[in-house]
Amino acid sequence: MKKLILSLITFLLLSSVMAATLTRQVPSSVNPGQTFTVTYETSGAPSGKWFVAWEDTITGGCTPTSYKDFMASETGGDKLTSVTFTSPPSGSCTFSGYYQFAGDSKKDLPSVTISIEEGDGEEEDNNTIIYIIGGIILLIIFIVILKKK
Repeated sequence: MKKLILSLITFLLLSSVMAATLTRQVPSSVNPGQTFTVTYETSGAPSGKWFVAWEDTITGGCTPTSYKDFMASETGGDKLTSVTFTSPPSGSCTFSGYYQFAGDSKKDLPSVTISIEEGDGEEEDNNTIIYIIGGIILLIIFIVILKKK
C-alpha cells in the first residue's frame, strides 16, 4: 500500500511537470539595427518547486547569437523573463532552441524567424507633405507682405 501511494504521488508530480511548457514571444519584424525584446514565459507550471532551463541559437546576424538561461520557483506558478537583442542591417534572424523542466525530457522551442525591414515609410511621406505645405504657406505670406510694401 505504501508503494502504491508513493508511486501515485510520484506520477502526479511528474505529470504536473510534464504539462508545463516554455514559450518564446518575438516581434514578427524589426527595423535594421533596432533593439527588440524577446520574452520567455512558462505556462502550466506546477505548484511548488520547479526548474526550467533553455537554450536558443540565433542565426542571421542578430546579437547575441545564443542565449542560455533558467527560471526556478520555490512556490510554483508561471513566470516570465525578457531579453534584449539587436537586429542586423538587413535580412532575417531565426531563433531555434529547446527547453527542459527538471524531471522531464528536452522539448523543442518552435523555430521562429524575424524579418529585418525598414518601416513602411508612411510617416516619412506624411512629414514631407507637411513640410511642403508649410513652405507654400510661408511663401504666400512672404508674397502678401511684399505686395503691401
